[in-house]
Amino acid sequence: MLCTHVRELHDFYGQAKGYRIARKHVSWYLQEHAPDDQFRRTFNAIEDASEQLEALEAYFENFA
Repeated sequence: MLCTHVRELHDFYGQAKGYRIARKHVSWYLQEHAPDDQFRRTFNAIEDASEQLEALEAYFENFA
């Protein structure tokens, strides 16, 4: 569900602005559901929309 939300943010705001807005939303989500500061810091350093999605998918695959 979070991956879909991030993809929709990228689509709505565009790649250049969407990845920055997605950082905020992902940080909020992770604070509530997975207080893993290391992943949050890594995610917030990503400056490419497709790399954000890849990182999220890899992160959640570890829980499956």
